[in-house]
Amino acid sequence: MRCPMQKVVPWSLFDSSERNFADKKQLFSSLQDVNLIVPSQWLADLVSQSYLAKYPISVVPNKVDENVFKPTCNNFKKNHGIEDKIMVLGVASPWNEQKGLSLFLNLAQLLDDRFALVLVGLDGKQRAAIKKMAVTDATLIPLPVIADGIKLAKIYTAADFFWNASIEETFGMTTLEAISCGAFAIVCTRTPGEEIISAETGIALPADAELVASYLTDRCMNGGKSS
Repeated sequence: MRCPMQKVVPWSLFDSSERNFADKKQLFSSLQDVNLIVPSQWLADLVSQSYLAKYPISVVPNKVDENVFKPTCNNFKKNHGIEDKIMVLGVASPWNEQKGLSLFLNLAQLLDDRFALVLVGLDGKQRAAIKKMAVTDATLIPLPVIADGIKLAKIYTAADFFWNASIEETFGMTTLEAISCGAFAIVCTRTPGEEIISAETGIALPADAELVASYLTDRCMNGGKSS
């Protein structure tokens, strides 16, 4: 079979996926005394269906630095003129279809002016394209990559909701970071995100912008924010 993601980072001029798979299978299957550690049960289940299934598999969830990712005083909403809006945050790098960029842009078209969507991690072309988009009722704020954890913690803390729209995560560190800062997380069903949230910290919904918009609107009608 040809690789369907040949032009996705890390891209390749030639499709050598069949040879690469055979080489990796031969190499990894020949190892002795191996214990595999994965960050989620979701990934463990996938590994158990592969040629690595013969090795012991342990699930050890990732952790965040709670000295950095914690509720943090900030003026983010005030600085961006969205103090009176319900803020829905997305964080990724790079942003692409796999991370759910189109889902977020669709969500922006579905929400009304009570909401502000903030996307962190966009490249220059993406930010320019978003700024040229047709005006929607919801405010849409595109931001570049922010590597400083403390600055990120301030943005996470400002958010009322965090949506991890990716269906290809092996864990979902941004989800855990957001929850650690007090944001209510929305994750996709059938992903590791379901292992991170609890009834108090998040909800799992299908990767569907209309369903997420309906959920957010209902929450807004029933008191507004994640709290």
